[in-house]
Amino acid sequence: MGIYIVLWHADDTDHTDLRRFLFKGHLSASICGCLCHLRAIILLIALLLSSPTIHADSKKTVSGSEIGIRIIPQQMAVRDDSVRIDLKIIAHGIRIPSEQSLSLVPELHYKGKRVVLPPVVLSGSQRARFDRREETVDPSRRGLDPYHVWVGVKRGSSYNLRYRVSIPYASWMEHSSLLLRQISKDCCTELVLATDVLTKDINLTPPCSQPGVQPPALASVPAVRVIREVESSAFSDMVNFLIPEEEVVKVRTSSATAYIDYPKGGSVVDPSFGNNKRELSKIDDLLQPLLQNDLARFRHIQITGYSSPDGAYYDNETLSKHRSEGFKKYLSGHYDLQDCPLLTSWVGEDWDGLRSLVDSSGLPYKKAVGFIIDNYGIFEGRERYLMELDGGAPYKELLKNYFPKLRRIELMVAYEVRNVSDREASKLLYTHPDLLSLEEIMGVSHFYRPGTTQFREVYEIAANLYPDDVTASVNAAAAVLLVGDTKSARMYLDRFKDNPLTYNNYGVLCFIEGNRAEAEYYFRKALAVDAPKARENLMRLEVKR
Repeated sequence: MGIYIVLWHADDTDHTDLRRFLFKGHLSASICGCLCHLRAIILLIALLLSSPTIHADSKKTVSGSEIGIRIIPQQMAVRDDSVRIDLKIIAHGIRIPSEQSLSLVPELHYKGKRVVLPPVVLSGSQRARFDRREETVDPSRRGLDPYHVWVGVKRGSSYNLRYRVSIPYASWMEHSSLLLRQISKDCCTELVLATDVLTKDINLTPPCSQPGVQPPALASVPAVRVIREVESSAFSDMVNFLIPEEEVVKVRTSSATAYIDYPKGGSVVDPSFGNNKRELSKIDDLLQPLLQNDLARFRHIQITGYSSPDGAYYDNETLSKHRSEGFKKYLSGHYDLQDCPLLTSWVGEDWDGLRSLVDSSGLPYKKAVGFIIDNYGIFEGRERYLMELDGGAPYKELLKNYFPKLRRIELMVAYEVRNVSDREASKLLYTHPDLLSLEEIMGVSHFYRPGTTQFREVYEIAANLYPDDVTASVNAAAAVLLVGDTKSARMYLDRFKDNPLTYNNYGVLCFIEGNRAEAEYYFRKALAVDAPKARENLMRLEVKR
């Protein structure tokens, strides 16, 4: 069986109270109840025997193989006069009977005051169809729109959801409790199985008591997020936004190239010599953002020194080695790199780099230069043949304009970036978006109302930063469709034209363009991916006919 009805805290594994609740509160009612109520009792007893669990855990790391539903509070804070609630919900190894559903309803309570948040619904396939039919026939039966609905929950599958909502701040919420109400529903009955405490005191800091809080970049629009993921725009109920996969460990590599000037034969980095101040600023621009606020943990830094081919091979080899080691000393003396390994390597004569530069140039003799490099070894007269080519004019050109570009230091930094809050992400988004996961970028959208320029901009930054991620492109398409920008939407969706995850938003795109037949085609294809959304959109097409 599979609906998880027990909230199990880390220090409370006794299910006795729940058993007493089930048998005392509901079995007695079934004595004089109707058949439908009796069916619900039988279901509850069967569920109890299977001993399923809902876990509330703010400390443990959850393995995907644990069976049950785990709710992990991530953040509860005041942001711009709104209360932000961030939960992680993980369900694994459960099954919902086709005619049943389980709603998980978060609520804030304090001394008789209450705010009900959008539920997360785990629904059987038949139950989902019945609910949609009821709402269509009698819209007054529709309650608070779900934050998310999982339909056809299967025992062997895992489900992950990042639950983020914002509500207007009220002073009574500062020490309110975050509760979870669990509601079971079948054809005839809706039963509250339990109401449990996720966080006894959410302990908010009032807006006026937060020192130095600054709004994020481009936050001129009031940063009050409405409960629904999308609420403004005629197409907000039609598009779908996908939930990005969590990037558990954010591993990044970044690189920079510095053309350091040295006195003849020198290897010590002198910031005041030549153009070194400008070149070293490239290294500073790379490392400083990672060092600020303990943002990153360095794995290693690779330093590679390169020399040009002119001169004796041994001298070039020695010089490139000494310069890479000299740059290592410079880094150690100017940056707090903790215990980061600094690895050095060198390339005595960068013929590959020269070949690449010449190939991309407009030099009339580039084919001849390429032929010599490809067919004569370093110790087989390669440089001599270049000197003799066309009376030496090509070599002089290489010596003057190309060899200096080969003398350089290349830095490659491998590092892990810690997870950041939405507030930190809102600042990094416009300075160093590459440090953010896709999930963190999309979290910034919560500061803006759907349909605004800022809301759209966040999703477009994500799509451009993650061009190979279907979630980023589908969500960017949804964001621009909210303002009717079909041209941009098509560009994003065409990146993954044959991916089923694009079908629904393709259908919305065609709907906006007035192509009803094409819209219906895509909505029907989307039935296999997101059946509830696709059916709703097909019903809209029928109404518009």
